[in-house]
Amino acid sequence: MSDKTKVVQERRRFLRLPQRTKVEFKKLAFPLDTKGLISSRTKNLSGGGLLFETRERLKSKTILQMKIYLSERKTIPSVVEVVRSKKIKKGEYETAIKFLNLFEDDAERLVDFVERKARQYMERSDESFKKTQNV
Repeated sequence: MSDKTKVVQERRRFLRLPQRTKVEFKKLAFPLDTKGLISSRTKNLSGGGLLFETRERLKSKTILQMKIYLSERKTIPSVVEVVRSKKIKKGEYETAIKFLNLFEDDAERLVDFVERKARQYMERSDESFKKTQNV
């Protein structure tokens, strides 16, 4: 297997879901606290990382602390690394991150969340398709 093939396989190890989910983040600093977290929304989400919106460009390799909201009461704290940050328009950036530190049970909850949402999406899509086919 070539290195290029291996990289592509690793990059697609997790299902990626277009999902608007609340996140809060800030640059990692010690001591850790939740003061100064910036609220944002994801564009997509997977067990390996996510794409979210920011108002400023974040440098690649920047380490952030992040809180992902699976619901109002269920959150996943994580430490993440910026992979890229791309300008969409003035004052808006798409920032991709990868997870560096997730507790095992939080990682499982995140993957379960993505898979459950994907099933719901597929069921809705399937129902819409059936309606167009007069089934």
